[in-house]
Amino acid sequence: MTNTYQYSHWLLPLLVSVVIQFRLGFYAYRKREEIQARTFVWLMASLLVWTICYTLELSSAELAGKIIWLRFKYIGSASAPIIWLIFSLQFTQNEKFITRRTQAFLWGYYIITLAVVFTSDWHHWMWGSVWIEPGLLEDQVTHGWYFWFYVVSVYLIILVSSWLYIRFLWVVPAAHQKQALLMAVGGLIPLLGRITLDIFGLDLVPQLDEVVFLFLASTLIFSAALFRYNVLSIMPIAYHQVFRSMQIGTIVLDPQSRVIELNPAATRMIGMESSNVQGQPLQKLWPHFAEIQLASELATELTVRTNHNEHHYHCQVSIIHDRLNRISGYLVMLTDITQQKKNALALETLASQDGLTGLLNRRTFMDLAKVEHQRSKRYEHSYAIILLDLDHFKRVNDTYGHQCGDHALQEVAYRIKKNLRGTDFVGRYGGEEFIVLLPETKQHVAALTAEKIRSVVSNMAIQSSQAEASFCVTLSAGVALFTSEGEEEQITLETVLSRADKMLYVSKKDGRNRVSVWPNKKSHSSDSIRSG
Repeated sequence: MTNTYQYSHWLLPLLVSVVIQFRLGFYAYRKREEIQARTFVWLMASLLVWTICYTLELSSAELAGKIIWLRFKYIGSASAPIIWLIFSLQFTQNEKFITRRTQAFLWGYYIITLAVVFTSDWHHWMWGSVWIEPGLLEDQVTHGWYFWFYVVSVYLIILVSSWLYIRFLWVVPAAHQKQALLMAVGGLIPLLGRITLDIFGLDLVPQLDEVVFLFLASTLIFSAALFRYNVLSIMPIAYHQVFRSMQIGTIVLDPQSRVIELNPAATRMIGMESSNVQGQPLQKLWPHFAEIQLASELATELTVRTNHNEHHYHCQVSIIHDRLNRISGYLVMLTDITQQKKNALALETLASQDGLTGLLNRRTFMDLAKVEHQRSKRYEHSYAIILLDLDHFKRVNDTYGHQCGDHALQEVAYRIKKNLRGTDFVGRYGGEEFIVLLPETKQHVAALTAEKIRSVVSNMAIQSSQAEASFCVTLSAGVALFTSEGEEEQITLETVLSRADKMLYVSKKDGRNRVSVWPNKKSHSSDSIRSG
């Protein structure tokens, strides 16, 4: 039996709907690596079947043709609400409810519905009589009890979906409220449209079944929320991995390094509200981000200076891949390590400095001296070592007490350091011994430096904390030079130290409060300064 078709201007909106649904389905198919996109493709496919069969039903001129397409229309119309519900659960982060049992129940209901539709001529559960009313495109039917069960089921599915979106709207962060609002409105449109028709009898399009248009309107709104804001692939990742209570700053970026989501800790670090940064390039919002190499996934330390403060951050980047191993975004984790840096610096200072004087301790000084010795040999430079020792310091402790002696050591250390260059370094070598290294220094300059220190110390008055009187201290010094000339180039650091120690012994032996220089040609004393 042949079936004839006739065109009516009422079919134009349906044909437009077919084109729009196909384009939306194809767009989502290109993002099919994401589960939401695949579900959206199936939703568009069900609406396409529904709309195409409904269009053929309306354009059929004979009753038999209308009945055929009426049956096939349910392949799409019965599956669309089910897919709609699954899509709603996925989008609102409720995938845990999409269990095998739930899916078996939903698709079992779908198969039963199709069975009832295609056997309705025998039992009339879906419809009884079917006829054509002159002047109307739609065939007229008397509905059976299963039809009303089907309508209630569709209402229930749409109501649950709408509730999911409304609930999602209240818990979603501000950055995604626009998308959530669109999803909530889109979910309510089919429900409100059916209520106006079935309860209030308001037929918005008398010649057509407007439900297909209501679903199309919702689909367009859903598409705006998903594709306009580019969250189809990124949004599920953001909500599963970004915990708003985390103290670690977490930023989700798209492949173009634009901000998709960030948590409160990250907003504090970059100094901006999350609602103002969505869609903006992170480098524009936070110039320090230019130091981060996204593709390398290497950990980076960032130092951010603002006003008088300095903050340190440990940055770890993870590349987000889709199921086809394409880059779909980046996850940036920022940890504030400012306090750890301060603690490490304090520990390093404690480990390298003498606790009393603040000078380098012996171990650290010797490490630096070894480096300088090798450098001087490599570049054929000279350097000088000065050993200084306070004279009769035991008398100070015995006379004024150890607390006063410690104060004297601190004063002497301060004077020594103050009379050196920025490139020189000084350490505490022993109880009352100090050691100085002068890089790139000639012998006469080293001797003058040692004499200057000796003179400054001997002329300073140290106030006793236990008596009103002040006292003075003197020191003796031994100077030795490393030079890259001739056989001297082969001497070791230990040899230079030994020579300086011998010269210190000479200064002590010759009466103290004087400087002796290797080789022992002359000793410098306070008397020689005054006589000069």
